[in-house]
Amino acid sequence: MPHQFLYLKHRLFEFFGREPIIVYTMGKVGSSTVFHTFQKQYYLPLVYHVHHLTDRSYQRAVDRYQKNNLPISPKINLITFFKGNSSHMSASCILKKDQIINSNRKWNVITLVRDPFSTYLSHIFQNPQIIRPFLLDDDGILVKEKVEDHIEKVFSGPNPEKDFITNWFDEEFLKVTGIDIYEYPFDHEKGYVLIEGEQFNIAIIALESLDSNLAPVFKQLFKSNKDVSIERKNIRSKNDKSGFYKLLKQNIRVSREGLKEFYSTKYAKHFFSEEFRNKMINRWSKNEYA
Repeated sequence: MPHQFLYLKHRLFEFFGREPIIVYTMGKVGSSTVFHTFQKQYYLPLVYHVHHLTDRSYQRAVDRYQKNNLPISPKINLITFFKGNSSHMSASCILKKDQIINSNRKWNVITLVRDPFSTYLSHIFQNPQIIRPFLLDDDGILVKEKVEDHIEKVFSGPNPEKDFITNWFDEEFLKVTGIDIYEYPFDHEKGYVLIEGEQFNIAIIALESLDSNLAPVFKQLFKSNKDVSIERKNIRSKNDKSGFYKLLKQNIRVSREGLKEFYSTKYAKHFFSEEFRNKMINRWSKNEYA
């Protein structure tokens, strides 16, 4: 039923000619904040929040939810229907690859990037019961020693968990939009870039500069003079009731060589300056000043 509600809303806004907005990211890069901020700008907004639009990534996500007997979509009533508070899985269901590519209308796409290692740490804490249940104890709580050992192992050599972050734009975004964002220079100082295509208008924003850039991006992308007030949502540090996430960020250190490799990827080099990358290598390295 949630998918049908969202599909009905999609067709309703299409009938009235409203331009849809897709907040489309790898997750843990500030997308919930952007999604809820943009929702507030319009009455009955057509804003989607998604992470999985290729058939492969969507099916993998569905399989993980079903394996753990978790609901893919929350219950939807008239309030959530009009406010757009459906899950990213529900939104993905009707916006998957073919339905977007075959559409004749223009799409506004917002995507975000973030310091790669910080992104990875946040992913560790996101739905661990679905993605990394081996890090939990019998009560479903993350075990400090297991988490630290796992992170150190991931950054001691090649590992697909890192590849997900650095390859997301090639494996997911490019396959859906047909736009290779690496062909467009990213202004490290400004912290965002706007790309106009035949079918997609795309804004790429660095989370580190979101506070100063979300308003100008909104005004340029939608030709609006409306002021934008950021609506912060799903902030990991605020949801860190046990303090474990804060403690981990303060104390975790991993292989310097592993970090050098991580920050030498196409993704890291394109979106972050050499100065920033070296700073992060020193920040997260076991031998911080080596």
